Amino acid sequence: MSLELLARMALLGTERAPAPPLEAELLALAVADDPPRSLLRQAAWCALTERAGWMPATAVAAMPECQPERLRSIREDAVVLLFEVLAREDAALLRECLNQLIAHELRLDERLLPRMLAQISDPLQRGLAIAAGGAMAQWLIKLNPEWAVATVSGSESDWTDGNLSQRVAFLAAERARDAAAARARLEAVFAAETPAARVEFLGVLATHLSSVDEEFLEVAKDDKRKEVRRAAIELLRQLPDAQLVARAFALLQPRLEYKPGGWLHKAALEVSLPDGCTPAMQRDGIDAKPPAHYQGGERSFWLEELLARVPPQRWVSAFEVDAKALWALVDKHEFSEQLRRGWLRAALAFGDLEWAQLALGHDALLQADEPLARQLARRIAQAPDGEARVAAQLDARPQDSPDLLLAALPSPWSAAFSAQLTQWLRARWNEHAAKGANT
Repeated sequence: MSLELLARMALLGTERAPAPPLEAELLALAVADDPPRSLLRQAAWCALTERAGWMPATAVAAMPECQPERLRSIREDAVVLLFEVLAREDAALLRECLNQLIAHELRLDERLLPRMLAQISDPLQRGLAIAAGGAMAQWLIKLNPEWAVATVSGSESDWTDGNLSQRVAFLAAERARDAAAARARLEAVFAAETPAARVEFLGVLATHLSSVDEEFLEVAKDDKRKEVRRAAIELLRQLPDAQLVARAFALLQPRLEYKPGGWLHKAALEVSLPDGCTPAMQRDGIDAKPPAHYQGGERSFWLEELLARVPPQRWVSAFEVDAKALWALVDKHEFSEQLRRGWLRAALAFGDLEWAQLALGHDALLQADEPLARQLARRIAQAPDGEARVAAQLDARPQDSPDLLLAALPSPWSAAFSAQLTQWLRARWNEHAAKGANT
């Protein structure tokens, strides 16, 4: 029996050309009093056997061996989280996740690797994914050359003779092993590289970023190309003890004066706006002119930019007042929007979750800057204690909609949090039902 014979019989119709009798071992394919169905079952069986018995025209090369894994795999909840990050196509968050895996000597789960290697096209992120993928990633890119954009052999030729993707991957792998050696390698060639390459190489330094990288980043901050300067400044803004941070704090300190309350007056924060955007401020990445969409004047824009470069806790220490009190202090301030947005941008840069959570009760600010609101929600919800923080927010402000936080919260949620959210939803439903009954 063959597919060709069955096809001819199907064209003629089972009433004109009944199927030939089946061999004894294939009688189970026949369906009593149903010739069309019997013919289809025979065709299915025949197609399966032909495919199973197909012989390639040329010999298949031996499958390369996957080396044993040296690193521990991530936990199941981290696998779920990374699948969500991939689905959202958030390049910055994915890069941060991969850097954290490399820094903590963990590797990606095997289920993530094919999708990640297929989806990521950015050379730096592809290199990070391969570095975080362990032996399995190296094995997969041998099987699929399309994923080998950033394949590195581990030899110096990858750095000296490879394309940009290979060089970025080589540097990322070295940075994960020896941060100082990778930085020294980059310093030696940085000035001679193209602007695009300089930006990509600077991104590698986000792994194991520390104060010892500051001197090199200060040099890169004076690059002729704006995109290179921006990349260096973004890294410096993540170092709480960097000179860039100290310079911003020194410029702001005399312009922000906290006045404690007394018997006759309430506590207040007096603000004196910067008089101009000095060359030193511009060197630290502050533009002399605000963006076209900016709501406010030049001087208030400079205030916000300086605040965004200083860890918010610096002001808590300087004014000797807790974060919540300082946040509430500017409720009706003339520059409330600039002060709060500057603090929150700094909270995101320096990973200050306490300050990030303060913003969730300020609806007007979040509505005015949706991208900032989403970044804050993601930082809070995806913290190690994200569920507890979201639950606390439901308790503290039960009338607020938690949509942003719930969208950013990794799933699956725990049974305890799911139960608490169900109770919250039931309470809101009952409140609305009661209002409807009274109107």
